Amino acid sequence: MKYPDMLIAQIMDIGLTKDVGELESLFSKQELSKIIKESEIGQFKPESWSFWHHRLNLIRPTDPVPPMPLRPCGKDEFIPYEFNEQWKF
Repeated sequence: MKYPDMLIAQIMDIGLTKDVGELESLFSKQELSKIIKESEIGQFKPESWSFWHHRLNLIRPTDPVPPMPLRPCGKDEFIPYEFNEQWKF
């Protein structure tokens, strides 16, 4: 497989509950954490971004979820992203 990390990221983003268990049985928390930490712009929806940060204990339950990678919208400009509290698990 040419891009295994991209496939894993896609499963993490759009997978079902049973897929979460399958990923966790096949890959360590460190491997899944690496996918999140090295993710590209647009690979995760806000809900899955939040879910995996909490699921992998990358943040404490009371900490805010770190911002997602941003898309540049012009020279040295970025679209601001605001976290919606309903996405917190």
